[in-house]
Amino acid sequence: MTESAPGDLWQYEPRRDGRVSLSLDNNIWDWLFDRQDTFRLREELPSNRFALVIAREVEIEHRAIPVHKPGKLEKRDFIAETIRSCGIQTVGYFGFAAPLGVVDRCLGFDRGTWMSELERARTQAMRHFLESKERPTGLAGNEADLRLAVLAFNSVVLTRDNEPGPLQFARQRGGKVLLVNDGHALPGCLAAAILATMGTPQETDWERDCNSSRSAVTAFRQIG
Repeated sequence: MTESAPGDLWQYEPRRDGRVSLSLDNNIWDWLFDRQDTFRLREELPSNRFALVIAREVEIEHRAIPVHKPGKLEKRDFIAETIRSCGIQTVGYFGFAAPLGVVDRCLGFDRGTWMSELERARTQAMRHFLESKERPTGLAGNEADLRLAVLAFNSVVLTRDNEPGPLQFARQRGGKVLLVNDGHALPGCLAAAILATMGTPQETDWERDCNSSRSAVTAFRQIG
């Protein structure tokens, strides 16, 4: 990467098929699990408009959820079923299998992709966030967040994390990071917030649904 490249380094690169790519942080599973009776991810984010993906590092995190603890097996099953029903794809870089005892961060021939020069440069620019201490998942501290921060320049990252770190660093440089909150559970609101993060200029059906939902909630509270 030459010295003249920094302007391009943080430029967002949308999908070529017109859909919006969405990368899920691991903490989004908690948000979805707590709302599984009322929030339908597949209906709120239809596949003809949105492409949901999980970074390999995030997949490692949710697969490390200890199933022997109360409620954890149910959460693991929920995650697996959501991935299946929504067609969520795992994304990662190509590489050969890791040595025995080391977590396998790479994907094989039929799944992994080559790291681009831009991705390599972005990763290098945020490498200082990595912590030397290994987490129980086998990843370094902030390793999954660093991968998500790189993905924030070709997808919208859905997260609950507002702490200083790679995601905040990426957002400050034009990366697309959406902090998901309780209000996004209302019909149409999550999709509307995603499109707003993308800078969609015109009002969409999701925004109209979201505004209607908020009006209904406000009216209900006033009656109560």
